[in-house]
Amino acid sequence: MNRGNATLALLLVFSLIWAYWLTHRSGAGSAQGEGAVWEHQVRDVESIEYRSGEHRVTLSARWTEGREEPHIWVQTLGGDEIGTKDDSREAARTFKGNNIARKMLDFLAAPLAKRRLGRLDDLDGKPLGLPNPERVLEVRLRGAADPLTLELGNDSFGGSMVFARFLGDNKVYLLPKTDVERPRRAGAQMMERKLLAVTMPQLERIEIAISGGSASLYQTDSPGKWAAALDQEGDDQERTRFAQALSRLNVLEYLAEGSGPQAVPGEVALEVRFFEPEKPEPVEWLKIWQPAADKAIGQSGFSSSQVELNTGQVEQLLQAARKISASL
Repeated sequence: MNRGNATLALLLVFSLIWAYWLTHRSGAGSAQGEGAVWEHQVRDVESIEYRSGEHRVTLSARWTEGREEPHIWVQTLGGDEIGTKDDSREAARTFKGNNIARKMLDFLAAPLAKRRLGRLDDLDGKPLGLPNPERVLEVRLRGAADPLTLELGNDSFGGSMVFARFLGDNKVYLLPKTDVERPRRAGAQMMERKLLAVTMPQLERIEIAISGGSASLYQTDSPGKWAAALDQEGDDQERTRFAQALSRLNVLEYLAEGSGPQAVPGEVALEVRFFEPEKPEPVEWLKIWQPAADKAIGQSGFSSSQVELNTGQVEQLLQAARKISASL
């Protein structure tokens, strides 16, 4: 190793030791223990945006009256995974977020820092990767003019934490890396794949409408078995096959956000309504459009927008529904 390389190696080791000391020192200077960077209610959060170079992930919370939980919509730009190049998805991609997106919302309403290191002016920001790093988190609150901004610097010694500067007070915090970087694989991990808000075991009956006809399915005393009447002994194979096909449906892609204009207009081939015991009104609904151009489209109350479904599974569902209708 020549002298120049040895000098660079020593500087790197020194920087890591300095960052480690900042992370673990206690009772020195302005360093303090665990505490919130800011504190707001989850309902205060309107959106979260994570930027890293050309990659951008935005989470938008849609609060509606009467609902305790928001609909969270995620938009990605520049590919699904930060640090990779995906030429097929340079355009924005929008989908409904799942419980991982909700955890991101919960954390950033009142982010808990493992350690507060003091103002950046009093620290050596270089080994921390601050200021002006590539990664930035912005949280917008409802009714607020300006966002709450976190600059995300280098990982801490050990890699479980991230040095972050809150622009609101110019202080440096140590935040859990897992919490602040949930959007890194937004497409793979944050998309809600569930199509229906109900599961088959909790239902008493299902009503279907297809080709001008209608039929009812009643769950028997044996969970997963369905019949044409509530008091029928044994199950109806076609009705059980239909219910099984329903339970296998999952979202492949979201075609629009929320309940806006239909992304794929056309003829509705099947309508389904789901009922729980002792509830006269349906607790969930589903529409399936006639598959065309190798694409199957559906929409449920839970999805709140048109979604792409597995074509083979939808064909099985429609085939079972037609047999039920033909037997009436």
